[in-house]
Amino acid sequence: MKKLLFAIPLFLILSMCKSDDVTDYDCSAISCIPSLSELYLEPIASENAENLLANETYTASDITISGTETVEFSIQVVSEKSVLTLSDSEWDTGTYDYVLSVGDKNSLDLTLKLERSGGKGCCSNTLLLDSFEIDGEVQEEDTFLTYKIPISNIDKSKSLIGIIILPKKMKLLKLRLFLPHINCNGYTAKIIIFSQLIL
Repeated sequence: MKKLLFAIPLFLILSMCKSDDVTDYDCSAISCIPSLSELYLEPIASENAENLLANETYTASDITISGTETVEFSIQVVSEKSVLTLSDSEWDTGTYDYVLSVGDKNSLDLTLKLERSGGKGCCSNTLLLDSFEIDGEVQEEDTFLTYKIPISNIDKSKSLIGIIILPKKMKLLKLRLFLPHINCNGYTAKIIIFSQLIL
């Protein structure tokens, strides 16, 4: 009987204890950095830092990326910037190499090194970008997960503006007419017509 009376309190004490391996975390009030799912690239002109997607020098049809069968890209507006959004469903801890082609004259080697945060708790095991390289050089973030990509070999045929001048012998009154973009064999051009008209 004495053994039974001793065993009952001991059983109750043990049943109230929780194993360290089964810890319940209340994460409702905690904001964690999300695991890496997208990387944002902003192609800019080397000479003036102009966004080459925003000014339509390049469109999605001018860009290709290779490296894995699961890599995808799209052009989006993020934080009021036109950017190339890069994603890969296979991303996990490790190194990923891609080749980004912009236009006919620009081929860039991209290297992403990914790691997990480790630890325990609400924000543990988060997939993070450890480093991002272009042609072997480590890049600095412009804004969160956004990197500028300087483009020096801009296809001139993609960015030239055609000008047609229609002269007339009369009073000077210039008319500037903007026509829609004209797409011909993959090349986009703006045509601006200047003319002098009779009052």
